Amino acid sequence: MEGWYRDMDAVLFKVSNMPGIDPGSIHIIGFSAGGAIASKVISIEKNVQSLLLMATPCDFSDILPEDPFTLKHHFIQLGLIRDSFFPHDIDRWYQGFLDLNPKQYLPFIAPRHVGIVHGDKDEVVPVAHARQLYDSAYKPKKLIILEGANHQLRKDNRIHALIRDWLAEVAW
Repeated sequence: MEGWYRDMDAVLFKVSNMPGIDPGSIHIIGFSAGGAIASKVISIEKNVQSLLLMATPCDFSDILPEDPFTLKHHFIQLGLIRDSFFPHDIDRWYQGFLDLNPKQYLPFIAPRHVGIVHGDKDEVVPVAHARQLYDSAYKPKKLIILEGANHQLRKDNRIHALIRDWLAEVAW
């Protein structure tokens, strides 16, 4: 998670400083753990105008297996880990998930917009996580529970229109 944080922070810095890019027009959409990382980055970086979280966990300890090696094996099966020597320190890697708490970052995003989208059939992150994230965010905020949607919201054919509508609503 530390690496993802550094990566997102670096991308945001690069985009914010590109000629021709209005730093006041940057919006971030984060899926699952990427949303958790985005909430942390945006709580510190004030030039992002809105955050849209998709199927984002609010507490990783609620959804991760207790054994870090089980998590690593699961990520290998999903293709998220391709290097058998990664991570170098499995306990530190696992703790990085446990230390990431989007609920604590969301209040610091106000007065910028926060949107939370979650599927009511999410088999990985219970929909209760979306409600907890929503409760922790300050206004302006929006909660959308998609009927029949599972965890992989990228594959849901309603997401593109939802993102378009979100940006139309929050872009200045």
